[in-house]
Amino acid sequence: MGIPSSNRWVFFYDFRMNKIPFNKPALTISQQITKLQSRGLIINDTVLAENALRNLNYYRLSGYWLQFEVGTLSCWYKNLKEIPSKNPNCQGNAKDAIASFYNVPSIVLESWIHSLSVLRNHCAHQSRVILKQIAIQPMKPKSNKIAISQLWSLKENCLYNLILILVYLNEQIKLPSTWKKDFICFLKHNSSKCIDFLNFPHDWEQNRFWIV
Repeated sequence: MGIPSSNRWVFFYDFRMNKIPFNKPALTISQQITKLQSRGLIINDTVLAENALRNLNYYRLSGYWLQFEVGTLSCWYKNLKEIPSKNPNCQGNAKDAIASFYNVPSIVLESWIHSLSVLRNHCAHQSRVILKQIAIQPMKPKSNKIAISQLWSLKENCLYNLILILVYLNEQIKLPSTWKKDFICFLKHNSSKCIDFLNFPHDWEQNRFWIV
């Protein structure tokens, strides 16, 4: 459909006036690597990374990186689940490498992310989670070296375990954050409700895991 002659000038005028200037300078391969590292990407072999960027392009790669910045827990779970347990074409085990960052076995981390994604979906859709049957329960870690294994509740549908996982995973990231402190203040302020509705043990505040 054509544009009426009386409106053509307005259309082209608006088009020119609304153009957004592109002020970002072009980055060299070395600068691209530096930028990726500043965003948290661990690069052990810069020569390999340079070759990859020459063939792949930074902005094409950033599309894959974006899902780890803004992706939901459901996306994380699907991505983690699809990583092969053993890949003969790679040195080491990719899934185990991710899990080792959090100091847990890969099968445990996969279970945790799955459970948290279900919890996240309930919360995102404003669904009640207190005193509710939650179908996907997280796996208890077997190793006593994992701090929360000895705090684990054996009760079914226990939100307490999911809270333990959230605090534990946040601790492993080791970034400057007041999240744990703020969260524990909230729990202490609602201590009786934590015991009644979240299955927290009566002496939970005494455990050093909850000391900031």
